Amino acid sequence: MSASLPLRDVQLPASPTWWPPAPGWLMLIALVLLLLAIFAVLAWRRRRRHQQWMRVFDQEIAAVNGAPSELAAIASLLRRAARQARPGSEALRDDA
Repeated sequence: MSASLPLRDVQLPASPTWWPPAPGWLMLIALVLLLLAIFAVLAWRRRRRHQQWMRVFDQEIAAVNGAPSELAAIASLLRRAARQARPGSEALRDDA
C-alpha cells in the first residue's frame, strides 16, 4: 500500500427525519383515531338514551299526585327500563 492514496473518513448517512412517519405508524394513528371515534359515538348514544329516560321519568313523576301513585309510576318505569335492557327480565321473581 502506498501512502499517496487519498483516504478520507467514513461518511455516515444522514439521520432519518421524523416526518413523514413510517406506514406502520400511520396505520396505528388511523386505528387509534377510529377507536376514539367509535367510543365517542357510543358514549353520545348512551348519554342521549340516559337523558331520554330521565325526561320520561320526570314527566311521569310530575303527572302523578300522591305517594302511592308515585311509587306505582316509579315501578312501572323500572319495569320498562328492565324490559328494554334485557327482554324477559320483567317476569323474573324472587332470587331470579
